[in-house]
Amino acid sequence: MTRVGRYLDRAGCLLDLTLDLTYVVTWILCAFLWSLAIVYLDEIGILPESQAVVLGLFSVFLLAILATVSIWFLRNKRRSLWWSLLLFLPFGWLFLLLLRNRNGGGL
Repeated sequence: MTRVGRYLDRAGCLLDLTLDLTYVVTWILCAFLWSLAIVYLDEIGILPESQAVVLGLFSVFLLAILATVSIWFLRNKRRSLWWSLLLFLPFGWLFLLLLRNRNGGGL
């Protein structure tokens, strides 16, 4: 294998790793923000009805961010968006990390 071929193999692995890390960090950050919102809303002691509304709106906002990042992730791996249906399974987002990148190995 030539030097260029080895470089492209390493670049492809780096691109896979970067995509996967971005995806995992986004999920962890959203989970952290959601748990922080629960603790904060419980601490300030607002009415339970309004707390549920605020938490519901914040949850929809975080789900929109996760859906956007998941679509971006699948498009960069050149996979069908039908794979996003795995998100409805428990721990389905972990299965998306197992998908190989069909990008061709280069940037």
